[in-house]
Amino acid sequence: MTQYIEPFQSLRRVAGQLITVADLDRLQLWGPTPADQAGSALAVMASEQYDVAPISETPLHRYVTREQLASLPDKERVEAVAIEISSADLVTAELPLAEALALLAARPWFFVLDGHEINAILTVADLQLPPVSLVVFGFILAIEAGIDAYIDRLVPETWQELIPDARMTKINAVFEGRQRRNAGISLKSCLDLETRLVILCKSKAVRDAVGLSRNEVKREGEHLKRLRDTLAHGGSLIDVSGDAASGLQVAQKARNLADHIWDNLRNVE
Repeated sequence: MTQYIEPFQSLRRVAGQLITVADLDRLQLWGPTPADQAGSALAVMASEQYDVAPISETPLHRYVTREQLASLPDKERVEAVAIEISSADLVTAELPLAEALALLAARPWFFVLDGHEINAILTVADLQLPPVSLVVFGFILAIEAGIDAYIDRLVPETWQELIPDARMTKINAVFEGRQRRNAGISLKSCLDLETRLVILCKSKAVRDAVGLSRNEVKREGEHLKRLRDTLAHGGSLIDVSGDAASGLQVAQKARNLADHIWDNLRNVE
């Protein structure tokens, strides 16, 4: 079983651990001073679409929200609604981005602690950044690698019979082209996500081992293909789902499916 688990662990390490919050590109952190007027600070936050901002002081230890500033008279000092930053408001810069996405599903922002200093804010707006797409694409690659492992274990000699002739012809053409450049490549490694899902859908043995019904494979497969296509063409999670909350759900579903596939593989003899 080691030959199947180790590639997955490598994918998980790259997608789930090596890409961290620190890899997100960030603008310079802005915040009002304690003595700034609420009206002027609110105008900046509204213009820049900031929902939360630290109070500019050394060290940073308080913040304000746009909603709270809106409740103050324009000339009131910002510090009138300042809130102390607590440990619950913090994530570290070294936190794997995959874990950060899970945290953002529960609340929309965190301050980022890099060493002993707060130097950034992590928000749901970061779902549009390329490192997030890389992490989620890693989940998709793990799913594809997992399906291959089930094929090897359960239908190693018959999987080609499950693929329509026209699609198999294209796969053979891809194989022949790649083989000319890489003699060690296998026919199965030339499958794309859609073909792997066809095999998963048609093979009862593989479906049962994975623990998904035919309808579940079709439903989740359509979501997965849309996610892959959007990310592969430079889109983001928000492009897939239309809003941040739904994008976070899409990312978590892809991660859960990858974990589910590989956890169940341990029980396949």
